[in-house]
Amino acid sequence: MVGFTHHGSPLSLFERLSVPRGERGRLREALRDAGSPEAVVLSTCSHTEIHAGPAAGGPAGLLTVLAAHAGCGPDEIRAAAVGVPGVRLVDVTGMNDDAVADPRLAAAIEAAVSIVGEDVRGYADDAAARRAGPVIAALRQQVENTCLAELTRVTGTRTIEPDALARAAHAIAGKLLHRPTITARTAAAAGDTGTLLSLCEVFGVRVPGLGTEETLNG
Repeated sequence: MVGFTHHGSPLSLFERLSVPRGERGRLREALRDAGSPEAVVLSTCSHTEIHAGPAAGGPAGLLTVLAAHAGCGPDEIRAAAVGVPGVRLVDVTGMNDDAVADPRLAAAIEAAVSIVGEDVRGYADDAAARRAGPVIAALRQQVENTCLAELTRVTGTRTIEPDALARAAHAIAGKLLHRPTITARTAAAAGDTGTLLSLCEVFGVRVPGLGTEETLNG
């Protein structure tokens, strides 16, 4: 539940937060779009409340919907919220100011920034690997097929299990493609479509959709 009263909110803000009967349907639609399909809007002369089931954005999401209804930013109405269970509001600007006088807080903020930065870099690396995946798979398939064909040719009529030849081709392809694989991942991370296309051209493969925004950013 998120609620506001005429006692706890500036009058000018409370008037904008009120929900006339003709606007309640539109507000319920906005709540449904925000991930709260089951919501009750109560608006009287003294208070405005939203009672909702589990919301996709939690109470903060309800505040965002109400802020849009009132034509203001969420920060303008948070201080007037009567109840926002489960939400802790943090003033980042104020926290950074406090850190100037509190070495322990400054160290905690620095550690938090480092943790977030490391996770972001890890996510970026994983995303790059996924974006490079179709190119790497096409290169590997092409090289493995070439290796297998050549191994089959040179072994001639000698009895060698097909699985053994396939394993050998796979191993050879892995060694040959070690450097191109790194290049493909680096290029994908940088959004360098030209390098990816060059790799495909060198190895004689075609990746559907390569060069479109969806391929690199999907």
